[in-house]
Amino acid sequence: MTQDILWLDIETRSRCDLKKRGVYSYAQDPSTQVLVICWAINNGKVQTWKLLSHTSCPREFVNAYNSPKVQKRAHNAGFERLVLRPFMMQARPIEEWYCTATQARACSLPGGLDALSMALDLDVKKSKRGMVLIRELSIPRPDGSFNEDPHLMAEFASYCADDVRSMREMSLALAPLTDEALELYHVNEHINDRGLPIDTELCELATGYAEREAEEANAMVQVISGGALKTAKGTKLTEWLHDRMPKQAQNAMVKHRTVDGVDKRSLSLDADIRATLLDMVAENPDEYDIDAVSMLEAAEAAAMSSVSKFQTMLNRAGPDGRVRGAFITNGAGQTGRFSSTGAQAHNISRTVAPDPELIKQNMRDKRDFGSSTLATLKSMLRPAIASTKGMIVTGDWSAIEARGLPWLVNAPGSLRYLDAFRDKTRDIYVEQSHAAGLGGARQPGKVVVLSLGYGGGPNALVRMAKGYNVRIDAPDATVKLWRARNPWAVRWWKQLMQAAKDAMVAYLRGEGGKPFAAGRITFACHGGWLIMQLPDGRCIYYPFAKLVEGKYGTDIEHMKAAWKPKAGAAEWPRARLWHGTLAENATQASCASLLRGA
Repeated sequence: MTQDILWLDIETRSRCDLKKRGVYSYAQDPSTQVLVICWAINNGKVQTWKLLSHTSCPREFVNAYNSPKVQKRAHNAGFERLVLRPFMMQARPIEEWYCTATQARACSLPGGLDALSMALDLDVKKSKRGMVLIRELSIPRPDGSFNEDPHLMAEFASYCADDVRSMREMSLALAPLTDEALELYHVNEHINDRGLPIDTELCELATGYAEREAEEANAMVQVISGGALKTAKGTKLTEWLHDRMPKQAQNAMVKHRTVDGVDKRSLSLDADIRATLLDMVAENPDEYDIDAVSMLEAAEAAAMSSVSKFQTMLNRAGPDGRVRGAFITNGAGQTGRFSSTGAQAHNISRTVAPDPELIKQNMRDKRDFGSSTLATLKSMLRPAIASTKGMIVTGDWSAIEARGLPWLVNAPGSLRYLDAFRDKTRDIYVEQSHAAGLGGARQPGKVVVLSLGYGGGPNALVRMAKGYNVRIDAPDATVKLWRARNPWAVRWWKQLMQAAKDAMVAYLRGEGGKPFAAGRITFACHGGWLIMQLPDGRCIYYPFAKLVEGKYGTDIEHMKAAWKPKAGAAEWPRARLWHGTLAENATQASCASLLRGA
């Protein structure tokens, strides 16, 4: 028997800053009010209830909402679930909810409904007026009052109803969440409700240090530039620094990107470029102007976004010191891995202070950490997630991608490669360091395994080596030697690409769904969507794929799950598939399946 679905969307207003405080604080804030509820049952007409009209809640909605047999389906459903809980006087169990944003990401599509309506060219597209109406009606005026213009409220209700129509059309057109994927979403919501315990005292102390560092960086920039620059960020600082750098460093500040086949160049001072410039200064300090080096160091200090996590944790912590709603199911849509929001718990530095309690006491004592302040703060991010009831246990798979790749290949050569993990006297990174001609040092071997396994070339090798503080003197020769010593990987890359192309050709010949294998990975094409099936049966989607002629022969192109196109773009951005992307997606998605199962 098919389960009934209650499609719903709500519009709200509050004096609580949703972006800053997060949905949990927003839902519990006394000033938060529901303005409009729009809903539909199954394929029925979309209904609207404007609460400021002071009419009673429609019985049809109440009955559907309170029925355990009716699935509640919303886009980013956690918002509706949490905000409606106090309003409806009861919480519906998490297991009754279904998130269409999670469904979209599971199909490798963007999670935002506005982006989805554009990408899928839905009959009812999300109105661009939405953000204007939210600013006018959902956010208080400077004096704290709210705009209650009846004409805008009527437009707001119409906008909400259109969102229900768009969501329903999109959800019914896509592959539904599997039972396993829906259960995973429910588990993740339970974890979000439980929250992460935060050491709020440490966060407050660290935030004070971070603010002083930012102030000092800005002051240094103003002094060095003679007042021409005000902050240690922005285009003007990048241009100032570029003009005072030697030629080699200037070249390193240029970023290249291809737009419609044309090479576009622009100056940048992003994290990778700052790291490159600092390395260049360290190698040849006498070649650099002292003011330029000081400006670069100030820019690095001001850009230490990781330390801003302390303030974000404080902003999102509840009265009990827990940060809720940190995790997103299928956040990395192309592989189904989790991601994080707010304090970005998935992106916290691995560096941990050897004695966090000592540093915390030094912070209480207002000790000056000097030039190591930012590094010290960074090392205290993980200790900031701390339970007052005992230890927090963390875990990770051991060399999971280094194991996952050869297991997926499932060929004699790759299986012999896997033998190294079964023998405790062997170290795969040491062996691969020898294989790449790097002398057997473990860290270079780790860089080689992680960067070259997905078809990476010399540039990829050098980039990853920098992240591990490893120097590769002859990257071209290293890549060539590693591939010669690991032919099973090279063969599999080709097999992946060929299987994907064969699936596309079969679809064009009217044999849609015909499977083609490459090791433990299988490809098929349905309705123009290229589908990669993992060993556990989970599918990775490449929407609206097509065969195109490329520089090296026939390529596969698919719709990119970007948030939205750049302003003025005529169509949704697309991406080319190559064997490295397929190998990486297959490996990371399979490893994610292991974590999902655990």
